[in-house]
Amino acid sequence: MKTLDVNQTTGSRWKRRVLALAVALLTLGVSASAFAQNGGGDSGDQNLPGGPLEEELSDYWSVDRDVAVIQEKLYRRKGRFGIGLHAGFFSSEPFYWYIPVGARFDYYFTDYLGLTIEGSFTGAGFLQQQTDLTNFIETNKSSGFNLDTVGMDQYNWRANAMVTWHPLYGKFSLLQRKLSHFDINLAAGFGAVSVTRPNEARQATNDKIVPELAFGGGIDFFVSNHVLIRLNARGYLYPGAANYVTNEGDRTVSQPTDEGWEEANFFQSLEFNAEFLAGVTYMF
Repeated sequence: MKTLDVNQTTGSRWKRRVLALAVALLTLGVSASAFAQNGGGDSGDQNLPGGPLEEELSDYWSVDRDVAVIQEKLYRRKGRFGIGLHAGFFSSEPFYWYIPVGARFDYYFTDYLGLTIEGSFTGAGFLQQQTDLTNFIETNKSSGFNLDTVGMDQYNWRANAMVTWHPLYGKFSLLQRKLSHFDINLAAGFGAVSVTRPNEARQATNDKIVPELAFGGGIDFFVSNHVLIRLNARGYLYPGAANYVTNEGDRTVSQPTDEGWEEANFFQSLEFNAEFLAGVTYMF
């Protein structure tokens, strides 16, 4: 009886060992099958779960995923034309200040380089305003005093052709509601200005057209693909009326007062105007 009990006990132990080994082999086989379905151990995604979300999770964590970005330039200029209107302000101290109104035409060879033809009119009515100094002189002037003949040039119109360069393009958030686009530009060129000028004797005035150098810069704001709002500053340099200076060049007058005065040279007679303009342009 004792021998029988020992054999039965030994048989039961072997059965349990065989059963445990079978369970272990079955578990290993299932794991190997799942591992193979996931692409192997060297795919780089072994920590990602399988199933329908695997691709989405891979795109989320991957450094190579596609991300929507703002284009470098939303609005282009190359090959386009523009027509616009503008108004502004400039002063020819000390006697008058002006409200120039005018128009411009643009063509852009590239996104960065263009040609602008612009002109302004200042020769009538409310566009010419007298300064306080002028009003004071006219109020207190002696008989025979004529401001037109003792004053400086009065401006009637000007027109210029300039090359424009647009090196900087940017974007900003307008009150965190609208993404606005703008560019900063520089301009330089040549043109002409019409002035009413006293003659050398300061006894009468004549209308003259003289050449000038034009230069400046500005900011263009894109309202849409076709509409621009412009803020521009312009400088104009042109030869003024004949003046006289002392031999030392320390003072300028309209007529020689005594011996020792001579006519000013080209650079001494140059006049400068600064003009500020705001306008709108339609591009097509």
